[in-house]
Amino acid sequence: MKVDQKRSVPQRSTEAPGHTGGIWSSEYDGSVAIAGVICIPRNCLGQDGTSREERMANSRLIAAAPELLDACKKAHHWMMGGGEMPDRAFEADLCRSLTQAIAKATNGGGA
Repeated sequence: MKVDQKRSVPQRSTEAPGHTGGIWSSEYDGSVAIAGVICIPRNCLGQDGTSREERMANSRLIAAAPELLDACKKAHHWMMGGGEMPDRAFEADLCRSLTQAIAKATNGGGA
């Protein structure tokens, strides 16, 4: 007896996947941690011969990625005229978000 079985085909999501939540940080040795757990070891942050300074810079940039994305989304929303005309509180919050994200990515070096 032949059984006709239909195979289900997984559907692809049309939404882009989100990033891993938690606090991302650049550790003293250049590794990247999420919520205190090393997820990118320092030896993955550069090719052979990459200086410690460059690995640390890569680590800081990766660790700052969630804050940079959030600040960019806020700025984009504002620039595209999303909703009401932004008030001073929104502008101050946007400036603070951008400043903090840039500082985290550059070890306080600024824009």
